[in-house]
Amino acid sequence: GTCADVIIDGDFSADLQLIKSVTPTVVAVGGQATFTLTATNNGPDPANLVQVVDTLPPELAYVSNTCGATVVGNTLTWLVGDLAVGDSSQCQVVVTVTAEGSFTNSAFVSAQQVDPVPSNNPDVSTVGTPVGGDPIPVPAATGWSWSLLALAILVLGLMAYRRD
Repeated sequence: GTCADVIIDGDFSADLQLIKSVTPTVVAVGGQATFTLTATNNGPDPANLVQVVDTLPPELAYVSNTCGATVVGNTLTWLVGDLAVGDSSQCQVVVTVTAEGSFTNSAFVSAQQVDPVPSNNPDVSTVGTPVGGDPIPVPAATGWSWSLLALAILVLGLMAYRRD
């Protein structure tokens, strides 16, 4: 038999980028928002064992995701797998807003390779509740209110007629 040695000379690197967005950006308490996470490999080499970790603030309750991510507590872990140079993968995460305020959701992408541009690995999106509190109720018109309005118009009309 023979034996062969394989020597890999050089460093492999993959510039991973995470882009995160949310729709809608303003949600009433009890309403839902959808975060979209997009992991991209900008090269120069393929990326192996890519994963995204998304940490939800306590005011956002996890509902579902489209990528088979696992959730433990407030932490969602999405195992993306391998990404060739130029490839992207996307995951949508649905949450329910459970309190009033503005809440920042952060996530981070990583892989087995060295990342030459680590500044584009994390990203954040902010979702908030409407400002201004409860809406002011508008009273509905009833039969009496229409009668009073008609009487007021009649009185004003008579007063204007007498002045002439």
